[in-house]
Amino acid sequence: MNKKYIFLFLFVDFIFLFLITSQYLLNIGYSETYFKILEFQNIFLSLYAITTIYKINNNWFSLEILFIGCFNIFLNMRNILNFFFPDLYEAYNESARLTNFIFSNSTFIELNFMLLFTMLSIHIGMLLGFVKYNKFANMSIPKANYIFNLKLGYIIFFIGLFAYLAKMMIYIKIYFTMGYEAIYLDNSTPWIISLLDNLFLLGFIFIMINKIEKRKAKMFFIIFVLLSMVGLISGARAKAFLYILNALWLYSTVYSYKIKFKTLFLFVVSLFLLASIIQLLRHNDTISFSGIFSIFYSLGVSVLVNGFVIEFKENFTETVSQYTGFLLNPLIGLFNAITGNYMPQDERIGTIHQSLADALSYFLFPDKFLAGHGLGSSFVAEIWLFGGGSMISVVIFSLILGFFISFVQNKLIYTKYGLFVAANIVMYILFANRNNYLTIFTFFVLMFCFVLFLKIFFSFINSLEIFNKQSQRKTK
Repeated sequence: MNKKYIFLFLFVDFIFLFLITSQYLLNIGYSETYFKILEFQNIFLSLYAITTIYKINNNWFSLEILFIGCFNIFLNMRNILNFFFPDLYEAYNESARLTNFIFSNSTFIELNFMLLFTMLSIHIGMLLGFVKYNKFANMSIPKANYIFNLKLGYIIFFIGLFAYLAKMMIYIKIYFTMGYEAIYLDNSTPWIISLLDNLFLLGFIFIMINKIEKRKAKMFFIIFVLLSMVGLISGARAKAFLYILNALWLYSTVYSYKIKFKTLFLFVVSLFLLASIIQLLRHNDTISFSGIFSIFYSLGVSVLVNGFVIEFKENFTETVSQYTGFLLNPLIGLFNAITGNYMPQDERIGTIHQSLADALSYFLFPDKFLAGHGLGSSFVAEIWLFGGGSMISVVIFSLILGFFISFVQNKLIYTKYGLFVAANIVMYILFANRNNYLTIFTFFVLMFCFVLFLKIFFSFINSLEIFNKQSQRKTK
């Protein structure tokens, strides 16, 4: 880790923070030229963040760079496309559910500043994490603890694999008989399949952290990635994309594989081109330049969540309990999942700690929401609303998130149980751009609870073996 650069980049960050804050407080107002300037600043800041992180850790596949990349794919992509291809891609438009809705000029400005403050604050948090945890840079990943039993990992993986394939077959059957949208309206997937499907990733993590022979590790890695790509057929592009990134991060972390930028770039472009072609074929669309790159535009839909909460701010910040409820929802959701208290969409409306995704989707298109549709969420919108529409709240929570990401990459993975915990929350960290903020920390705690359960379970098994051996000696 190149520590000499960290303080220099921190100094530059605070200069950027001063310039962005000055623009925000001056309230320059909307114009086409200034809007383009703000878009350019967002693009430049993201490139600067990726370049500086790589300069420090020399790892294109670090969790910090992956997060910044996902931030740009899910939240900044429509800025990028509009900046470079203004004739092909409008900046913000949601014609699928709200016919040709365009945000007000003030929303355009506020939204771009929201993204600027978020990205810069996350970058500062990451750099502060580098300062705190740079001493762990030259450590090696510890050997997996005995509780992460390899044989148990194989069993979990193959159970999850068959459940995942069964789920995909059900999705494909629904698609060819009733159409794509029916996948999310039809409830024909047995609950046991949906439950066991989660074991696919968990089993893969068990196997990888045991540092099995590299040839076998590549085989399991290829199986996992190829089967994850099957999800593209069902339309679960984001989940498939995040599964693959999770697998690549874990493999490169365990086996110290340093991917080259050229290889990474070609892989990402190929993956998105494949996903775009599948999407076009699925909808019987003509393959064209704009069509192939439309997947980037569609993945960038999460920026609309932030735009809508700004546009209709007064509807989401009436009371403290209302807008704090969005942030606290993952805690309530986890409790409901553990207790089996699953609530249909129509029953979730009006609950004290409803999710932002539910509240916003119902507000914008109630009929379609009750029919099973939704817009999703974004951690940026949540933390902005938590402060009552304040950029101060965005800065504080983004700093915490950036620091936590650096903690996971530069400290947690080198601890006794840390790699297992980290591998299980990487997807939630990357998905936070179109999901909840506290989901990351909820699963962080949950995974440590799972580790505690494994310790108790194997301690009990060991004590039984010792007891049986002692009994056998007495009988002799």
